Amino acid sequence: MTRTVVDYGYESTAATSILAGAVPAPGAIALLGVAGLAARRRRN
Repeated sequence: MTRTVVDYGYESTAATSILAGAVPAPGAIALLGVAGLAARRRRN
């Protein structure tokens, strides 16, 4: 398996996180939760 480094990042300030990627909207997280509950209810 070959892997390629596409990009890299660093932070010069200590104890600071690096933001990478998109953060899902609260509505999307709620929708996934409702879908999970519906699937769980369907199995029982």
